[in-house]
Amino acid sequence: QVWALLSTAVEDNYIAGKDDVSIGRGLVLLPLLQQCLEDTTDQASSSSSGGASSGATSLRLSLRAAAGQCLVVIHESRMQLGLQEENQIGSRNGGDDDDGDGTKQNADGSDAGGVSIGVSNLNQYENPSHNDAKFQQGSWESTEWEIIIDEMSARIAELAVESSHHISKKAKKELRAIFREYQTTLIDNELPTPEVVHFRGGSLELTTWKEIVQLDFIRHALQGGFQAQLLTNGTLQLIFGLSANIVSQQANYGQGYSQLEKRLLLSKTSEASKMADQERIKKRRQRHNVKNHFLTVDGEDI
Repeated sequence: QVWALLSTAVEDNYIAGKDDVSIGRGLVLLPLLQQCLEDTTDQASSSSSGGASSGATSLRLSLRAAAGQCLVVIHESRMQLGLQEENQIGSRNGGDDDDGDGTKQNADGSDAGGVSIGVSNLNQYENPSHNDAKFQQGSWESTEWEIIIDEMSARIAELAVESSHHISKKAKKELRAIFREYQTTLIDNELPTPEVVHFRGGSLELTTWKEIVQLDFIRHALQGGFQAQLLTNGTLQLIFGLSANIVSQQANYGQGYSQLEKRLLLSKTSEASKMADQERIKKRRQRHNVKNHFLTVDGEDI
């Protein structure tokens, strides 16, 4: 999970690319990720000890989920490199073709004006249908990693329907849903299900695995303070591409704030109110000491 998070801060070529000088770090990790996905020590422990502990089994399943997450991030970067290459070829060929009747056409023969996927960020197309938002180019075919990718994709498909008797039904359902998402990206080359974050004044839609990995980590770190930080933290707004103007529209001291935002930012129990109270107490104590200074001995407060 840490590797997946760190990979969101580097270019796709450093993750899934290869040239005469360097190779993407994600490609180097593929054998290790396969080992994590194929881990069957829980079954071995169950047969030898009469049943593995639920805690150990949950840890192994979490390891598999983390390995799957790294794999889809690598796959997404690989597909992105294909998109970039396609766009570069299109630029060298003079862009879109005209079919003679005034209608522009893309390289695949379809009319231009449909879904437009950006080079640097897959979610920068305008109002696409989610089902149409597939990676258009980029492939593992005829590469040295084709076999291992196929094997891991098959393993992900198995985990999407696998049942374990050592975890709760809720955890089993969540893990199956996670691996089904991975399977959709790896086999069908589709974007993950969009993650929508609602906040006062608008909403934020995240449509790539890199963005979702960032969101999951920040939510876990901030817990209940995520909404407040999203409204006030410029760094967080920069990470998710939020306009500070949109977020600051609600800054008229409570006008338009939701109940949660009022409780976090404006209530008497908020962090800001606590700090203000401490400052008032400090100043009151200082005034009291100055007022009663004549009662002290040798200038020292009683």
